[in-house]
Amino acid sequence: MQAPGDMDDTFVHHLRRLALFMSDHAEDHDIDRRTLAQCEENLGTLRSVQKLLERRVASVGRRRNTFAPINALPPELLVTIFMFTIDDDWGGTYASQATLALVCSHWYHLVNDSPSLWTDIRNLTGTPLAWVTRALEKSKGAPLNITFTSSWGMEPAAQNVFLDAIFPHAHRWKAVSLWLEGQAQGLEAMATLSAPLLEYFSLSIDEHGGWAPDQPLNIFGGQRPPRLRELDLAGVPIPWNPTIFCQLTSLSISRIFRLGPSVDQLLAVLSTCSNLESLSIREVTFSGSPGALSPNPTPMPALKRLALCELSPATSNGILGAIRAPNCKTGELSCYINRDPLETLFTSDISHFFDHMRSNVNAGSIACSLNRIMITWTGQWTINLNMGDTAFLRRTVNWLSTSTDPSSGTPPLDLSIYGMQPPMIEDTLAAVSDMESLRQISLGPDISVVGALALLATFSLAEGGARWPFPGLEELLIGVSMNDDEWERLLHALRTRQGEQEGQADIQQPKPLRKLEFLVDWTIETNTMINNFSSIYWPNYLGEIRRLLGPKGELIWYGRAVTLEGVMEDAHEFGIWNN
Repeated sequence: MQAPGDMDDTFVHHLRRLALFMSDHAEDHDIDRRTLAQCEENLGTLRSVQKLLERRVASVGRRRNTFAPINALPPELLVTIFMFTIDDDWGGTYASQATLALVCSHWYHLVNDSPSLWTDIRNLTGTPLAWVTRALEKSKGAPLNITFTSSWGMEPAAQNVFLDAIFPHAHRWKAVSLWLEGQAQGLEAMATLSAPLLEYFSLSIDEHGGWAPDQPLNIFGGQRPPRLRELDLAGVPIPWNPTIFCQLTSLSISRIFRLGPSVDQLLAVLSTCSNLESLSIREVTFSGSPGALSPNPTPMPALKRLALCELSPATSNGILGAIRAPNCKTGELSCYINRDPLETLFTSDISHFFDHMRSNVNAGSIACSLNRIMITWTGQWTINLNMGDTAFLRRTVNWLSTSTDPSSGTPPLDLSIYGMQPPMIEDTLAAVSDMESLRQISLGPDISVVGALALLATFSLAEGGARWPFPGLEELLIGVSMNDDEWERLLHALRTRQGEQEGQADIQQPKPLRKLEFLVDWTIETNTMINNFSSIYWPNYLGEIRRLLGPKGELIWYGRAVTLEGVMEDAHEFGIWNN
């Protein structure tokens, strides 16, 4: 390598030759007097000067970069800073590494010689295999975090190529998340894999027809990776061997419709999971039918959160009745009920979960459509019950509303009715008409509101004497177009509830409505209703309604608050019916 002084002498020598060449051409413009060899020689001189200049510029640039404050940091600290930048690059293109490497020579070598910057192997948007291979090589022996998400239309062969690339590195897996399409034939190789560093493993197969093979998937040869703590399986049945599941802190299984475990097999697995903190079971078809509860319950002292969703009531009841989890204070319960829930789901066998389920509830809601009734209870436990019979509605709501904690109070309840025939609407309203916790009723779309408005305006006979229905009702939401008769019924209901209609002296006056909102649905064009406000609806219908609501009440007309003077304010809130 030339010393700096020698490089300067060579540079001056080339410049002198170039000046002589330029002078000769200035005196004689006849290019024909120059031989081709002389032209080539001088062209070579220019190229030599160019290369020399480029090397000199690069040398000066490297020297200048050493004075940059960030390059004075220890390499380990600079790599840590790089990792924060790379963590934000979730496209799977390794663009952050490539950009950092282009900044300067120091960064180039630091990026390419730091395995920790290449340990996140991502394929989220069809990342070219060359990038994945490069990351696997540059990560050297460091533990790997692997994420693969099949994109729409990706060929199964592309999935298998990715699997073939990562399987030889299973001994370095730390966290792996694979979301595959189809049957992913390449998974058979998992039976021979050993993953001693694996802590988190998630495998999801999105196959519309469900798991097709006649055998469950054998993962890790039936042996649990020694560090595995979190396991998430979606659409993938595996041998339900307690050996694989012991020592887990989190277990999630979902969308398993064939080769699922029996309840007894699940309980055998759970009996080995003394450290399990989170358990989620969603849309799993269990083999066989739940048997009689064992006299020896399964202790789960570490369990803090439990989710049982879209299971049969008998299965949910069997699991809840068999485990003892005194520290499980949050959870999710969801299922379809075709019989009385208090006889099929909330039986005495799960009384140890009652307090957790019904205490600290924030709110409840009932959504009634043509074919189903959905009861939702939101709190530390989220409960979703789908029922097809209004006969069980009131009893279930009463049970959910009753908390063993006197300080928790009664949770507010919302009722939504849409797509139902008039007799069903009246039966539903009658079932909850005397519940003081019912604060809001939403009507529509695709229903007739005549019967509902009539109930709001009349009193009913309830236990203990006559009283107004819906004594705690504060808000009424309407998501249907109304005819003149329905407008009159609404006005009558408001006059009655607001205390302007003469009632019976021995009946306590109901709570006045404080909010009436007209909602959007797919049969109503919002702009048309806004434009027709002054020409059709104010004051003909809405003027009296706004007066009855009073200064403390609210009238919302398709997202616009309406003042006492009939002025629509800006659309600060917008109600959209989205059932």
